[in-house]
Amino acid sequence: MFSKSNSIKDYKDHAVLVSPNLGKPQIRSFPKRKLEEVEEFELELLYIAPYSSTADIIRQEIIERIKVNPLIDLDKETRRAVRGEAISGELINVQKAPIIPIDDPELILNYPYESPRGQPIRSEIYADKNTYYLVKVKFEFTDVLKAIIHQKGYAMCDITQSYPNEENLTRINYHSVVLTNQTWENFTIIHGTDLHVAKRNDEVLAVLLRGFEDSISEKILKIKDFFTMEDEDDILNRFINPNNNIRLFCILMNRLYERKRVDLVFLTGDLIDFCVRSDGGDNIVSFDLPNTNWSVLRNLILNLPLTYRSDIEPVNIYPTEELLVPIFTVVGNHDYRSYHYDLRWATLHKVVNVKSLEMMHYNDIVPANPITSLYVNRKTMMAYNQYMNAYQNYHIELGDHIFLFMDTEYDSAKATKDLFMGSPSANGFHDEQLQFMKNVIKYKRRPRGVRMALFHAPVINPLKIKSMGWRQKAKYRKAGLNTLEDFKEESLKEFTGGEARADPYVKFDHGSIANNWEESLKFFHNEKILVLNGHTHKFREFRTYDTDDLSEFSKRNYFILKKNMRVPVAIYMDDYSLKYTSQKYFNDHLPFHLQTPSLGVGTYQDTKLTGAFRVIKIRDNKLESFRIDFLSNYKKLLPEEFAEF
Repeated sequence: MFSKSNSIKDYKDHAVLVSPNLGKPQIRSFPKRKLEEVEEFELELLYIAPYSSTADIIRQEIIERIKVNPLIDLDKETRRAVRGEAISGELINVQKAPIIPIDDPELILNYPYESPRGQPIRSEIYADKNTYYLVKVKFEFTDVLKAIIHQKGYAMCDITQSYPNEENLTRINYHSVVLTNQTWENFTIIHGTDLHVAKRNDEVLAVLLRGFEDSISEKILKIKDFFTMEDEDDILNRFINPNNNIRLFCILMNRLYERKRVDLVFLTGDLIDFCVRSDGGDNIVSFDLPNTNWSVLRNLILNLPLTYRSDIEPVNIYPTEELLVPIFTVVGNHDYRSYHYDLRWATLHKVVNVKSLEMMHYNDIVPANPITSLYVNRKTMMAYNQYMNAYQNYHIELGDHIFLFMDTEYDSAKATKDLFMGSPSANGFHDEQLQFMKNVIKYKRRPRGVRMALFHAPVINPLKIKSMGWRQKAKYRKAGLNTLEDFKEESLKEFTGGEARADPYVKFDHGSIANNWEESLKFFHNEKILVLNGHTHKFREFRTYDTDDLSEFSKRNYFILKKNMRVPVAIYMDDYSLKYTSQKYFNDHLPFHLQTPSLGVGTYQDTKLTGAFRVIKIRDNKLESFRIDFLSNYKKLLPEEFAEF
């Protein structure tokens, strides 16, 4: 059963379940040996309600109306999950949940599963609803659930709520419950990032073909290809549609899950390319779900139909499946961008592998504006918080492992130079976010296990050689250091005669986080945290090490304010996941900072990096590996209909 995407206003004075949800499910683990003895399970649910509500009112609304629907299997025709018989919940407790600032330790100590947050209230994400309630509900652990877990390892469920005297009003939080026999000693995580989903991704190719065929641009390119002896694929085979990559990703994750080769999927930002659809939707100033690309992402994950502009018929749209692997999400800078940009601007066409003469034939229904395309607005989180994930910053605990999911926010005005250079820095971490992470590690510390931080913009990112000052550039080139590859550990040893740290030679704050850079770097280092990022669309890996010989560099905030920076650790760079296979090496050399290339698009320099993801393996409660992989490596696992693509 799939519900209508109601606006939060459609729920009138009713309380609305906001968490757990699609992008932050609640996981309950039951060891195999005890599974048959379990008769019931409890869930903690976070509701948002009008100020006038009371616990008694909410209790009357919820009682006998909250259910979980287990996902049994994939329907072979619709490629959507078959939902089993709904299991009714029994209400245990309803209580008002006061907002605690995220830098207060009481937030960690008082709220083990779900916790109210102030930012959505301040941004009016839930319209006039501004009061949180925590609701505890217990459900029967049915034989059907146990059978699914025995067969698959876990049972994923939707949470469904109906409302009194509201026949057509139903709230469904999809994929929001996971019941599993996983003990979290041995498991595999897939890290994907920079999906850049948008409705127009499915429309671009049809618009280009309509305008490009038999045009003067086509004739010019044919002449150019003849004289340059180039023999590129035609645009049909060359064009990168990020939505298609997500469709393939959903199928692949399901196949890997069936083979017990994946347990969780973590997605770290730029989930969408921009918020409001490029056709303006029904109301260009509306951030409700149907008007935004959040609805496109949600429908891709659930394999629900999309509606396209009326003047074209989309081509090369891949079939897909409902994703049946639990996902945890965090947002990136593009997710905060209110409106679309023009694909014909500068070199933007390169990331989808289209030539400028081809892309000039594309047009959006609503013309893009250079100012509004960079306009950020916290209202862009409205649909995300309501229908995917209620949190910007949160943590989860699985066995002995701690995972921090953090929001590095939108493009930083402080690092204006990075933005104009095409590698925007993000705001990064405010003091309260940094304190939140410290509190989690302090109060949830385990004697063993992996600590991992996942966020969009990296802390460590090198300035390219060509962007350095001319004197520095000339000095390095004279020494044979021509690219960033030459600053990797093995290469740098030849240049220095032994020492392989790169931070004395390269600035590592380019296109990174603008706030608390030094403090964040030191925190992740001291706590030996594995850091996973996206943002750059590049494959880069770094490690840090203790040093008393601190390197320094200067930067300019807002172009003019000079600030001297000290690098609190030694920074090394290399392709560690490719060069090493020893579990001991990875654990002895923590922390690592890992950039994963884009799942959705390529880079300006290399379109072959598209469709990337990272495979992180935990074995015996320790980090085993974190290799890069690509969708293109798994053609044998994809259905026969993909043979032609």
